[in-house]
Amino acid sequence: MKKKNIFYLLLILVMFLPTIVFAKEKVNVYLFRKDGCGYCADALTFFNELARDNEYKNYFTLVTKEVSKSKKNSKLMAQVGKYFNDDLKGVPYIVIGEQTIKGYSNDYNDQIKSAIKTAYENESRDIVAEFISQNSDDNAAASTIIILFAIVAGIGFIVYIARNNN
Repeated sequence: MKKKNIFYLLLILVMFLPTIVFAKEKVNVYLFRKDGCGYCADALTFFNELARDNEYKNYFTLVTKEVSKSKKNSKLMAQVGKYFNDDLKGVPYIVIGEQTIKGYSNDYNDQIKSAIKTAYENESRDIVAEFISQNSDDNAAASTIIILFAIVAGIGFIVYIARNNN
């Protein structure tokens, strides 16, 4: 009886393994926005509705970045805009894989849906995530330099005190 159960378990695993192994990751859709921006609120509403849509909910994850209160998010938006050669004059600024959309209106909905599907199907690069990672590496390097400086200064201070006490 146990051999039969093990056989069925292995059969189920073999049947579902390809879907587990080859499952695609959701695409990150970045919405750079400002609080109080009507167009940003409309875009956010659209994305929230799209996230509940049976066809699209498995394709993307919405990542919002508020830029008016966060210098870090504002700098990130500027870096991404420069990378894509986008002349950014405001928000919303939407990044889907390797496609960008400046501004928002209901006229963009089909373009956004198409960009999400394309990015998902092609497993597009996540440019924004790459910039976030680079900025994290920069922060880690700066923190390491500060810590090393503090250690060297501390050792120097201890040596100075030890010499003056003799």
